[in-house]
Amino acid sequence: MRRLWALLLIGVLGCAPEPAPPSSRSTTPEPASQPVAAGFLSPRAGDVWAEGSVQVVRWKAPWSTQVHVEAAMGGKDKGHLAMNLDPGVDSLAWRVPVGFVTGFGLARADNVRLRLENAEDASQFVDSDTFTVTGAEP
Repeated sequence: MRRLWALLLIGVLGCAPEPAPPSSRSTTPEPASQPVAAGFLSPRAGDVWAEGSVQVVRWKAPWSTQVHVEAAMGGKDKGHLAMNLDPGVDSLAWRVPVGFVTGFGLARADNVRLRLENAEDASQFVDSDTFTVTGAEP
């Protein structure tokens, strides 16, 4: 019973048994963590966001300049979520506007995407994966 209790404490408290002697330790270095690629961390392909809901948009910009965040549905520009964000800003809360898709007579749109654009050069941009926006939940 004491051994079971000790193992439980190890799991809960993060305690670990004493390390093995140096002779039996591996000398293989641990792999370095992979850097996050530039682009959107959220939304992701397959996400479904409802009109009226507040969603966190997250990204990693490939530039050290101010950025714009824009929305599009199909091939149509739906406007800016934010403009001239400082380089250190990497997220924002966006309330998906009621009418974003239903204002066009649609119940849902599966071809919504966001664009992160270099504020100094509009030819430099990164698009999110396409995701879905549905009509407002009652």
